[in-house]
Formats: sequence, C-alpha cells, structure tokens
Amino acid sequence: MVVHVTHDELEKILRLKLEPIENSLNFKDDEHRKLLEKVVNLERTVKTLELKNNALKAQLNTTISKVKENVVLLDEQEQYMRRECVKIKGIPVSHDENTNEVVKQVASLLDVEIGEDDISIATGFLQFLLGQTKTALCIPRLRVL
Repeated sequence: MVVHVTHDELEKILRLKLEPIENSLNFKDDEHRKLLEKVVNLERTVKTLELKNNALKAQLNTTISKVKENVVLLDEQEQYMRRECVKIKGIPVSHDENTNEVVKQVASLLDVEIGEDDISIATGFLQFLLGQTKTALCIPRLRVL
C-alpha cells in the first residue's frame, strides 16, 4: 500500500506533531533562564552577605579587643582605689557603733597607733540587716604616709 503525500501535506503533519515538542522546549528554555537568573542573584546576595559578615567579624574582633583592654584598665583602677583599704572581719555588730573608734581599738590591739587623721573612711556593714547579728565587716580607708 502506497500513500501519496504532497510536500505541503507532509509539512503540515510534521508541524502538527512537532509544535507541542517545540512549545515544551521553549517553556523549558524559559524556565532554565529564570533559574539561571535566580542563581546569579543568589550568588550576588551571598557575596554581599559574605562581605558584610567579614566586616561585622572585624568589628566584633575590634570590640572584643577594646573590651579586654577596658577590663584590664578597670582592674587596674579597682586595684588603685583599694590601695588604702584594709579589711577587718569579726567585729561584733552594734547599731550605734563608731567605726573610727573600732578601727583605733583594733589597731591598738596590734600595737599600731592610728589617729583620726589617719582614717579617711571607715564603714561598718551592718550584717544584722542580712539576718546575721554575730559579726560585722569593717573596711577602713587608711591614709598611707
């Protein structure tokens, strides 16, 4: 059986068969282009975020370094402020205590002579406020000669 098809008919048949395939390929090509565009945009975003992250890391390292320096300076300042401090523990609590007198009495027990002018600050922490009535803590600041 021989079928005679003209050139125009054959072209029409092929176009009908190939048109859905061509449309599918065009759709896939469009989708591929869109995905490539998204990948390029995401790569740009990642690059930008990496730069920002590196800048933030550098800033954080600088801040950490400054904090460490400040901790050292603060410790030095605290040590300097305590240069005159003497802690005396185990002093009985009294509501009307004169801390300067307590310091002088403790000093006399140690055979050390301390006058009013030698004491810049003497404070008693009233531990009975914390529920303890047996001992108090006295921290005088003595002038160093």
